[in-house]
Amino acid sequence: MQGEFYEGFGEYLNQAFKIPEEKLNVNQLLNDIVRYSQKTITIKNIINNWEKLELEKFDFNRPIKRFEIAVLIDYYLKPFETKQINHHGSFINTKSK
Repeated sequence: MQGEFYEGFGEYLNQAFKIPEEKLNVNQLLNDIVRYSQKTITIKNIINNWEKLELEKFDFNRPIKRFEIAVLIDYYLKPFETKQINHHGSFINTKSK
């Protein structure tokens, strides 16, 4: 399951997050989101919005589910608004020559 998710985000996640060999837990992802946002997002803010985002019962130590990773990254980091992506899922290089 973890492989399917990371395969889709490939380069973005490798640059943004250190991907652990073991299952990712809630605490690890929240800390990565806070770090990647340059601390503009807090763990407290994420916890306060947990139910609003319709995620499963909050527990720092439980393995996080793939859909929860997608919801949290999309909601807080907005990767599809930050980087342009083509219909193949690859980044579009917008640098002028």
